[in-house]
Amino acid sequence: MNNYTDIQIIECNRLHSEEAKANNNENTSLWQNNLQDIVHLEPGDKVSVYGSFISERGAGQSQTVEVKGVELGKNREFITTNISGTNQTDPTKWTQDNPQYHLPSGFGRIDAGDVNKKIQVRDDTLNIVINYYIPSNAMNCLHLPRNWMANAPSVRENFFFIDSDGTQGRTRTKYNLANQSAYNFWLKNDFYRVPGTTPPSGTDPGAFKPLNDNQRYTLMIRDKTSYTEINAEHTQVADLDLRDPENAIYTTYKELKEIKIPPGFNSAEFIADEITRQLQEITKDEIQVQDDTGNDDYPMNVARILESETYKAFNAGNVQDMTKENFKKYFSLSTDTGGDYIPGTTNGSGFEWLRQYQIIACKYPEIYEKGRLVNTNLFGENQGIGGGFVNSAWNGNAGVGIEILAEYTKDNLKIWKDFFQAQGLYPDIFESMNGQDTGYDSGYSVSNTRFCHINRWRYQDQSLAEVPLVLNTQLGWGGYYLPRSYSVPVDSRQLCSFLLPLHFDPNQEDTYYEDPIVTNGQFTYGAFSKSAGGKILIHPTYHSNWVNASTKIKGELFTNGASSVEINRKIGFDLHFNAPGMYYLLPLSGWSNNPNPTSSVAPFIGNWLVPDNKRDGKITGGTRYDMSYWHKKLYIGADRPSLNWDGTHFGFSGFHTALNRGNNHLAGNPLFNSGTSAADPAPAEDPDAGDVVYKINPVELFCDFTPDRTPYLDSVSLLSYTTFGLDDKYKFNRINDNYQKQLPYDQLSGILVDDYGIDETEWEDSLWGLLGFSYEQFHDTSANRLTRVQSGNVAKLSYLTTNSEIVEGDTKIMATNYVGTPLYNGMVSTPVSIRDYNASPPPEARPTVKAQYALFPPIIHKTQSMNIQAVNLPTRMIRGYYTIRSNILENTPFIGGKVNNTDMPIIGIVDKINGDGDFYFGQEGSLTFTITKPLRLASLTIGIHDPDGSYSRTSEQSTILFKIEKPVEATFNVIQEILEENKKQGELILQKMNPQN
Repeated sequence: MNNYTDIQIIECNRLHSEEAKANNNENTSLWQNNLQDIVHLEPGDKVSVYGSFISERGAGQSQTVEVKGVELGKNREFITTNISGTNQTDPTKWTQDNPQYHLPSGFGRIDAGDVNKKIQVRDDTLNIVINYYIPSNAMNCLHLPRNWMANAPSVRENFFFIDSDGTQGRTRTKYNLANQSAYNFWLKNDFYRVPGTTPPSGTDPGAFKPLNDNQRYTLMIRDKTSYTEINAEHTQVADLDLRDPENAIYTTYKELKEIKIPPGFNSAEFIADEITRQLQEITKDEIQVQDDTGNDDYPMNVARILESETYKAFNAGNVQDMTKENFKKYFSLSTDTGGDYIPGTTNGSGFEWLRQYQIIACKYPEIYEKGRLVNTNLFGENQGIGGGFVNSAWNGNAGVGIEILAEYTKDNLKIWKDFFQAQGLYPDIFESMNGQDTGYDSGYSVSNTRFCHINRWRYQDQSLAEVPLVLNTQLGWGGYYLPRSYSVPVDSRQLCSFLLPLHFDPNQEDTYYEDPIVTNGQFTYGAFSKSAGGKILIHPTYHSNWVNASTKIKGELFTNGASSVEINRKIGFDLHFNAPGMYYLLPLSGWSNNPNPTSSVAPFIGNWLVPDNKRDGKITGGTRYDMSYWHKKLYIGADRPSLNWDGTHFGFSGFHTALNRGNNHLAGNPLFNSGTSAADPAPAEDPDAGDVVYKINPVELFCDFTPDRTPYLDSVSLLSYTTFGLDDKYKFNRINDNYQKQLPYDQLSGILVDDYGIDETEWEDSLWGLLGFSYEQFHDTSANRLTRVQSGNVAKLSYLTTNSEIVEGDTKIMATNYVGTPLYNGMVSTPVSIRDYNASPPPEARPTVKAQYALFPPIIHKTQSMNIQAVNLPTRMIRGYYTIRSNILENTPFIGGKVNNTDMPIIGIVDKINGDGDFYFGQEGSLTFTITKPLRLASLTIGIHDPDGSYSRTSEQSTILFKIEKPVEATFNVIQEILEENKKQGELILQKMNPQN
């Protein structure tokens, strides 16, 4: 007898499976092959994997990132902005803004608000929420509040007149004026002084305005905005003196974005290109059409709107809507300084002025959104600009808190706690309180102080109404008009609220006391105690060692000889755009009625009344289309956001729209000179105008109009140096006084990631982690949305955004001569003065005088976006091997993976070492299994799994070869075997015949 092993090889090919025949590719890692013959497995037979060819797209390629494409087992809730539009049409009325006319806004009314959306978290998808922002750079924006703009008799004068209240439309807010002349109680470091005369003489102290300091202001959207009168019913309010544009609900404008890459192995270059493509994907390409009368057979294509996922044309403030007439109509004012109602004016009027406030931008949006909620009455009803109420008289003594009209409950305290936590994001507010001449003492910080707003005046003196009442008194004052009642002294009509510093103990920030004992230092959530009547107490003064201005504060609040702050004094969060500590911008379309302000002939070529195209553009009468109605939008966002791959790390860039070198508004125009003489031609077009740059001490290009940049300063020609009698002519550029000298300006707008869509526990398994970005680099508590991105903090951010790159090597180009020519050395440049020249009249038509000019050298430097580089290398391979499972076995000793995720045992393992093309190859392994009981198989089921037992991400080309070994006893000499068998049979017969033998 001879023993040998019978070997069978069974091919299980996914392409020949029953699933493939049925065109079922839902799961290409699980299939069944029917066998031609039934396989009989007996005890003692051995089975193993002879070879494996596992197909997965991208397998074996270099520079790949493996993505499974699975859910991570968690739902995530996102808050995003929902926008809905409606139109109501009155066919009997025709106006340029009737909904039958193609509105630039798209709708007659737009409603907006937050909605929640739940999404299953996946490892191949980034679900992120982005915000939009504009910088405070005096370009296409203005600081709020504002009454009107562009009201000068001559359009050109709007550019060159000093920004003033009354004539030029600045509100009557005077930030540095207070009841006590010695104590201003304002954050002086946040403001700059504008000249006070026209032309500025340097002797008038002028007014103060918030800094144009290039800080990011986040876009917020109004809850209801009407663009036509018939849609304007919501503007009706019970009291005409509560019509300030701030009396609305603004929420941070949020967009939810889904960025997804294909599962499997993707090259790093593909991932970078694909995510960049999705970020820059065009979402709108629309031609806007004007048909003025409805009877015109020749509608005109007037504008093209092109938007992407991160770059959009928003409705913006504009000179057409922000007029003095619209302002007076909205507030029902009969005179410039306030006064009687206009008879017959309805509360629904004035929508033209109000509609431009659909989009605003806020420096501290978290503080606004949380602070707005504290303005409630006893029933929890929000009072808007009315604010909250002081519930009992406060005498200002140390240790005595202010009782507010809110029950001491966890829900009410949570609202105040959230408000204070939002303030903690911005330490600069408290640092500004320590500035010189603020009226406050030094020592305030985010670790010992919080604030609320309170009116300086009694509510009887604070109300704007003819009959002052508690309910028609606002917390704060927009500065739009003076009280209709003149009971307030003429020299004390500044009704802005007061920033009241409050005690705060960060060690108790999360501690709630049912009955806090103040004398033991107990403060619920670090700031609150409970009054005898069960109301909330806040504490302006408590500790003797807590830095405060108690005496000064009392002197400021106890007005008109009062001995205390009276019941019903308004307190809470001031929603007005001039509220102390808060700052707001209005995006502007930038167009003016005169596109070429330095040229006297500009109105002719810049006329916005365009003839229709009936007669090839040549008419002597008939319809003329008013293009100014289309000058009401502004592009905001990031025009080129990108994910980059440098060969080792991923990085994001371009989350802002960069500033370009630009051209003067008259560049290349053969018709215009600079507005002075034919010998002074228009500037040539700059061949480098498209360069991405940052600018320091920028020169004026006159490309957009905003009151925040008035007076615009043109170049100045200086003649006849008197000492030497020379007749030379020099021309110098002057920096606009509204810019911050020596400060880099580098962007027009941008986006930032507000919600990354993943929690820390799932971060490493998400696409963020797979690309190499760590949770910590985007969740640093020391940063906020105002933090400028520099090389030293790219791994310490709280919001993902970018700005231009400014490095220490740029100091060489900042070393310039007095006209801005770089010297490329290590010197530090300063302004220079040119004396004793006679100044020829510049465009603002000043008289010829001897002048002395301070010249700040303009600096323009090419740059690029900061790159937010991932701190880790990407995860090239997250699962190092496959497991092969099959019903060819009944059980296996393999232990590991998830529990109960498959009912088939493991028969083989394939590591991901031998990869080529789109395959990983597994050779005959050492794992051999012995059959312990009979098994009959008409088909084989195969599963390809990851180490955790879940199905792998494979394609349909996979093949598994099984090896079956059956032991066999056999004889190869047949004749000898027969003779041996016959011999045995004969011996048995003889034994039976002779049993005794």
